[in-house]
Amino acid sequence: MPSNDYFERYGSQVAVIGKKGQQKLRKTRVHVSGLGGIGNLVALFLGTLGVGSISCNDPQRLEIENLGRFVCGDETDVGRDKVIAAARFFHRNRYLAFEPVVAGNESALVNSLYARADWIFSCGNTVAARMAAARKAVERGKPIIDVGVSDGRVSLGGSIKYWLLECADWSACPACYLAPNAEIPRHEGLLFTVLAATAALAAHVFASLTTGFDGGFTKTHNYVTVETDKCQIEKLTVLRRKQCPVCSIHPR
Repeated sequence: MPSNDYFERYGSQVAVIGKKGQQKLRKTRVHVSGLGGIGNLVALFLGTLGVGSISCNDPQRLEIENLGRFVCGDETDVGRDKVIAAARFFHRNRYLAFEPVVAGNESALVNSLYARADWIFSCGNTVAARMAAARKAVERGKPIIDVGVSDGRVSLGGSIKYWLLECADWSACPACYLAPNAEIPRHEGLLFTVLAATAALAAHVFASLTTGFDGGFTKTHNYVTVETDKCQIEKLTVLRRKQCPVCSIHPR
């Protein structure tokens, strides 16, 4: 059972979701695939919520230009693997078990992380990485939340797409939205506030579903858009694609 110290640490949150809700967060294992601008913020919010176990995979090393959006590291971490820098950061939270793996989503090295996780967050920066995350989650029947933002020079917006096993008969999985041969632009413009707002809302959707503190929309909708320039959030229902390369091959 969680200690009283744990509940005291999250006392203001317990007042909203109750001890049972907080305990559910502590018992939940989450895997975050991709620890870039979005992924590291998602991991930060999950740890701050009181999630007890987080694993992350990413194949890249931290560069100086990442520091404007990578809050889980500093100048001394430049040149380190991103997940190792994050592990050093999260080590200060004694209630969090953090497991880093230096590998891409396509690697077999991450399969055990997907198998053990209760939830998957997909935050990769390539279509191939997001397709691999969707495939591994759907194959294992794991709920997955796909989080991304637009090029800030085009739109100050983000999107949150989530797939739940109990809604698999109608709900689009993250791969339903992707064209396999498409490319995600690199060196895009990224405004930190857009990243933070999108990651925070994604963590809120997760917390709502995990603890049962659900406003009612999360199981009837599966796509949330964030337009920070208009201070606008919209929820949508997107049906699964019949020719989806993932959920049509692994129907539930």
